[in-house]
Amino acid sequence: MVRIVITGGIACGKTLFCTYLSELGFDVLDCDFVVHTLESSGGAAVAPIKRAFGEEVILRDGSVDRKKLGEIVFNDRKQRERLNAIIHPLVEESVEQWLLNTHTGIPVVVIPLLFELGWEHRYECIVTLVSERQLQINRLVNTRGLTVQEAEIRLAAQMSASEKALRSDIVVINNGSAEALRKEAQRVSRLLKKRYE
Repeated sequence: MVRIVITGGIACGKTLFCTYLSELGFDVLDCDFVVHTLESSGGAAVAPIKRAFGEEVILRDGSVDRKKLGEIVFNDRKQRERLNAIIHPLVEESVEQWLLNTHTGIPVVVIPLLFELGWEHRYECIVTLVSERQLQINRLVNTRGLTVQEAEIRLAAQMSASEKALRSDIVVINNGSAEALRKEAQRVSRLLKKRYE
């Protein structure tokens, strides 16, 4: 079974791009969704996060307070590594289980931190989304409610978009409209289906 992965910097349009891929017949698993599930009430990551970071990062409903946890881990590399040591093995297990399932379309996994994790060698084809840095900051401020400083800190915690692009098989530049991104998804869909169907 072919393994295709989508990656890219924060706020580069991976979610919307993958919505378009789903419409074109691909089966998509987004690791951000996996993390949300793991950190929701009853999720496998809640108890170890509570042990590592304390009660204050757990909401009344039993889920992880992602905003509060984000403030801790994005300001302290050691704390971020501590969280990653909890989350990444659980994500890896979820992805492997999902890939073993029967799929109706070509399976595609979205892993934002693919290169940072060193997981790139597990995939035959890497598709990377990149955007201009200022656009990423604007999107983080306008759609996620971060301050410019918080957005800068998040960007600094990731490998640069240009470095990711150099290590990829297909690069999608997302500096335009949603319609332009849809056309890029159609282009990538044609390429992938030609190669792997």
